[in-house]
Amino acid sequence: MNIFKYVYPCTFLLLLVFFLSQCQLPNSEQELYGLWLGVHLEYQPNLPQPVLNEYRADGMVTAKRIGKEEKVYPWSLNGNILSVDTIDYDLLALSDDSLLSANNYRFLFRRAKDAPIEKTTEELRAYIENASWIDGQYKFHFDVEKLITEDGQGAINMRCWNIEKYGQYAFLYQNGYWENCNLDQSARVMQITKAAENQLNFSIWNETGKRELSCAKSTDKPNFEILKKERTFQRCHVYGLRGNLPAGKNYEGGGKAIEDYFYTHYKAPKGVKESGFITLRFVINCEGASGEFETLEMDANYKSYNFVPGISEQLMQLAKKMDKWIPLELDGQVYDERKIITFSIQKGAIKAIML
Repeated sequence: MNIFKYVYPCTFLLLLVFFLSQCQLPNSEQELYGLWLGVHLEYQPNLPQPVLNEYRADGMVTAKRIGKEEKVYPWSLNGNILSVDTIDYDLLALSDDSLLSANNYRFLFRRAKDAPIEKTTEELRAYIENASWIDGQYKFHFDVEKLITEDGQGAINMRCWNIEKYGQYAFLYQNGYWENCNLDQSARVMQITKAAENQLNFSIWNETGKRELSCAKSTDKPNFEILKKERTFQRCHVYGLRGNLPAGKNYEGGGKAIEDYFYTHYKAPKGVKESGFITLRFVINCEGASGEFETLEMDANYKSYNFVPGISEQLMQLAKKMDKWIPLELDGQVYDERKIITFSIQKGAIKAIML
């Protein structure tokens, strides 16, 4: 048997496949047709800004920022340059499911699922609100304007929520933060893929991945007052964290009040001779509440070190009890703020406090 007549064609085909795999073919406009949901990837105080883009074969794209009026622009694709109106974007990646582009910012889009929702916005709200919906470890409690979530670790968060309908598609999104649902902000968008038969399904994605939630309606009515009281510390904004202003700037009585508080309440453990530095890092949110505590501990030679709990844990617990923080306000906007307090420890006692 002459096997070479089979080997040579196979080798040629393998080489052809390899060659084609090394060539980056230009994207076609047809790959963009349809509805996409996207956000900025850069984490700036006023971002992300979720937006819907529907690319159509007539050369027009409907762009709609969630919660805003839609706008229509001409679009075209020339190689890997996506032009929308007068702005050019580098098309970095395009697949059946995701689209990554860049201009001054980078944008990540996912294709909306083919899951039409026949209910109107008003019918959807009536179906969802004043009820609890459960998916395994996740629980979603919908008030008229507040969404309270519980996860498997017992964390309870509260957000404002609203619904966006685009044609037959429906999206649930965060609007403002829990204290002010009227802010011109939107984030954390999820597509509603089912709202019938006591089921509420979501398709959720961000820059790290996607997941599907299938929620069944609970027979128990949610007690919103108890849930709000048990709410875990949370930031007011998604990415609006300001950093590292002197701790005394936003505390009633200033830095001296902070120093007096620790010198008065801290008790050096008996028999402990440890020396070094302990830095507390935490966040003050727009309500003046504190959370997200962490410590950085070093010995006198600035090397990583673990102090006995009687020192480090005591300092952290004292910091958690401080209740005179003043929220940071800039240009009429209230922000979350990171605070840092460093303690110089000498033989178990506080030698100095650096704010």
